[in-house]
Amino acid sequence: MGGYEDTIREEVSDRLGRELPDSVWRRAFAGAEKKLRHIVTMYGNAGGARDTTDYMAQIVIETIRAQALADYTTAAYEIGQRAKREETGPKAGPQGHTPILTHNGPESQGFFTDRRTHTHETGTFALG
Repeated sequence: MGGYEDTIREEVSDRLGRELPDSVWRRAFAGAEKKLRHIVTMYGNAGGARDTTDYMAQIVIETIRAQALADYTTAAYEIGQRAKREETGPKAGPQGHTPILTHNGPESQGFFTDRRTHTHETGTFALG
């Protein structure tokens, strides 16, 4: 890290009241730099106000909060989906699909054999 990044990290840690893990810091700082570039490109530097440690620290904190919320909602969604799969079991086929014939082994596939009649649980069919 450079002096600028160290200064920002120290300010953020002071405001949050704790040190940040390196993985959290790297992700948040990279996101905050991107956000700051976007803000300056769209709205200008406001006479240097957006070029301060205070401003960058605030953007990093906002990024940490946004990433934490995104991680939380993603995890909650995945847990819900996993519970739903366990509750309903795996899907057998496309949603709303009803097979025409029941599949009870080779006898239920009569239309694909060369026999002239086929006995099925619903009756006997003449083929051909």
